[in-house]
Formats: sequence, structure tokens, C-alpha cells
Amino acid sequence: MKGTTILHNPPGFETFELAHRIEQGQHHFEVTYGSSFSELYYDFTPQSFRTSADHQELIHQLGRAGLAWLPQVLEQLATGSVQYTTAQLMSLANGSSAG
Repeated sequence: MKGTTILHNPPGFETFELAHRIEQGQHHFEVTYGSSFSELYYDFTPQSFRTSADHQELIHQLGRAGLAWLPQVLEQLATGSVQYTTAQLMSLANGSSAG
């Protein structure tokens, strides 16, 4: 992964990782999960998330990882209504997956 890992192996989803980076002023997220034989990897921006062919699959997997709030944050980032730092996203991710 190119970004900073903000969530790794949350409880109940031992093969999941979420990373975040900012490139040329744009947020990028990376999600990977699965076994070494069938690992899935996604690299998306808030704007491309909603138009992705795998949109529903990503929403499902984010929910499994305790990140059901992330699609709303992505929508806010896509519209420019809020801004988050990697540290703020990490805090949100770790707080939501703790229990």
C-alpha cells in the first residue's frame, strides 16, 4: 500500500486493511482484504467511490470492518463540505472498530 495504514485487521475481519494518502491535494483510499490466494485490492478517491462498479461490495466490506460511517465521510469529501487529515481518519477508524 502506498498510503498510511489507518486500520489493520479489525476484530472479526483479520484480513482487512484500510490506508489513506493525499496526492496532489486529493484524498485516496486503499482497501485490501482476503487471503493471499484471493486478495482483493481497491484504490479509490471519494469521487470515484460512488461510481465504482464495486461500490456495493466495498460498502459491505467496510461494514464488516466496522467502518459503516466511511461512505458518508467519502461523500462529504467528494462534495468538499469537510476535510479530514489522515490522523483524524485514523482516530475515527480506531474508535469505530474497537468494539
